[in-house]
Amino acid sequence: MKKTAKLIFLAAGFSIAALSCKKKDNIIASAKEATNQEQFNIDTFEQNIINALSGKTVGYSYSISKKGTVVRNGAGGFAVAPWDAGGGVPHNPKKRQEIASCSKTITALALLSILQERGMNGDEGAYKYMPVHWDAEYTSFIKISLKDLIKHESGLPAWGIGYNNLRSLANNYSEFKQGTYDYQNVNYAYLRVAIAYASPTANLKAYEKSLTNAWGVFGADVRGGYDEASRLLDSAISSIYINEVNKRVFSPSGIPFTKPSADGEVAPTLNYKFDSQAPGFIKGDMTKYVGSTGWRLSTTEQNAIMAYLKHTTKIIGEDWKQKMNDELLGWSQGRDVKGGKAYLHGGYHNDMFGMPDKKPAVSFQRGCFAVHIIFPNNYECAVQVNSLGGTNNMESTVIPCYENAWVK
Repeated sequence: MKKTAKLIFLAAGFSIAALSCKKKDNIIASAKEATNQEQFNIDTFEQNIINALSGKTVGYSYSISKKGTVVRNGAGGFAVAPWDAGGGVPHNPKKRQEIASCSKTITALALLSILQERGMNGDEGAYKYMPVHWDAEYTSFIKISLKDLIKHESGLPAWGIGYNNLRSLANNYSEFKQGTYDYQNVNYAYLRVAIAYASPTANLKAYEKSLTNAWGVFGADVRGGYDEASRLLDSAISSIYINEVNKRVFSPSGIPFTKPSADGEVAPTLNYKFDSQAPGFIKGDMTKYVGSTGWRLSTTEQNAIMAYLKHTTKIIGEDWKQKMNDELLGWSQGRDVKGGKAYLHGGYHNDMFGMPDKKPAVSFQRGCFAVHIIFPNNYECAVQVNSLGGTNNMESTVIPCYENAWVK
């Protein structure tokens, strides 16, 4: 089963409008885009994606745009499989699912927007945007910059991404060697905190001070003591981060206010193991852990962010867009492809990881893949799969679909 649709992200005034269409061809863009001796064929690109995913996933969806206008939308399989309660729910490009580490681009964009607004450059010490009582300025954490976190060059080890995990690592006196790339979720977990503390409108340090007594002891005068004060501060950090992401990334991209949970979704998309009838899996509410992972979006929404980022300055300006690409700030790859360089981030989750603070008793190897890509020929796309075991990751799947869509 496949559906296609016409959706204009960047119409007059950058409004969002949707029109349904059952045919996959002749939608807005001409099929062929010429470069040198080869031509990019959008029909071939779309069909390549369908061929790569059909019969190899429980469900999938994709959205492709050109210069901010969606030219192909489609989906196949199920968001909720027939063997689950209330199952047989088709996947579609407007149905949300977990996007896993694609969340990192969203977090990076929110921070870059703040840096732009405040006239910062990212070389500022990350400790300045952490809770004061963590005393991160007295440990080797003081050497870590905001850019070190964004670029995965902080030297931080694999670690938990909850509030208490972050506090304990910031208080750790181990030496962290900056400058070498080491992809770790903890980097973007710290960016959740940094965004909250760097927010130009939320005075989080004043709130933290209100939880600290006159002698500088955090939580001493709070009913419930240190643990309750930590819970209150953690909640404030997450709330501010979510508000900043919505204000700086989602709203400019035409996405309604969103939280990192499936609350309010009808028959939310579940994660599966392909070629298995194990029940579907969903992470649940990721409010306390969002940043490196945790967001749920549809491919239409995910692609809208790429379109607004590429073709407008509503999220960040041209200077910061160039820095983002040059330094891979929020991208997992800047990849040489036909026509130039593609910028992208992939996402992957497996139920063996469970929730960030609790691994499951039994793992069925259920999970998801996602990717968003800005191609060099003015095309953008997002692709999601809600199962593991039938395909490779989406970066390795979609890039060849693009490369093989150039024909003479």
